[in-house]
Amino acid sequence: MIDATLRPRSASELVDAAVRLFRQHFGSYVLIAAVAAIPGLVANALALAAADWGSDLAALATQDPFAGQQLGITLLSLATYLVAEGLYVRLTADAYEGGRPALGDVVRRVVPRVPAVLVGQVLRFVAVGLGLLALVVPGVIVLVRYAVAAQASVLEEAGPVAGLARSWSLTKGNTLRVLGGIGLAWLLLFVVIFGLQMIGGIIGMLIGGQTAVLLVMLVLNALGGVLVYPLIPIVSTLMYYDLRIRREGLDLELMADDLAAAAPARP
Repeated sequence: MIDATLRPRSASELVDAAVRLFRQHFGSYVLIAAVAAIPGLVANALALAAADWGSDLAALATQDPFAGQQLGITLLSLATYLVAEGLYVRLTADAYEGGRPALGDVVRRVVPRVPAVLVGQVLRFVAVGLGLLALVVPGVIVLVRYAVAAQASVLEEAGPVAGLARSWSLTKGNTLRVLGGIGLAWLLLFVVIFGLQMIGGIIGMLIGGQTAVLLVMLVLNALGGVLVYPLIPIVSTLMYYDLRIRREGLDLELMADDLAAAAPARP
């Protein structure tokens, strides 16, 4: 049965609904986020431990081996977070439609869609990067217009390009609404990460040493991502539903399906 809360919402209502969903399924979201964060966290920690910290940090960052490690770590982290993106979308969709999603079932349903999500999001990043190089505003517009591409790939089983096109269509005329909702979620993440970085800097200075500072900040950044980042794909998924409700009457369609399923069969 469809959740009675499936209706058009303002940007602040979407964020509020996202927080409530996050709290209701906190264990599942945090487990996904933690598994996604572990590879990058471990790789970064190993790179820091292996580096020559007797060198100046700025000079060290330009050394070829260190720069190559950082590129590899960045690509690894990006891949794990993009896979997690599909899991967040499926989990949020199942919960928002009134179900009780099991994490194992979520993983099973998302695995076939992982290639489409990965390719689609890489294409999205490229498009946004080109827009930012041209002018900042076009890059932001592209970022917003492709904000629900992953949702289309997972929930509608659209291919990478079709998912981007679907997102572009759904967000038409709703750029500010989408920017407001997702922007609020990103602002919350930045506030938490900034606060944790300040705490990490203080702890690192008390411990002493550049390695200690960076390791503490690395762990706290990962912790902030695990505890807050899931809100962004949750908000994006709720935004996807909101756009479909406003443009396509999705709520009425699902309610009609529920009524039809509940109606007794004719003799």
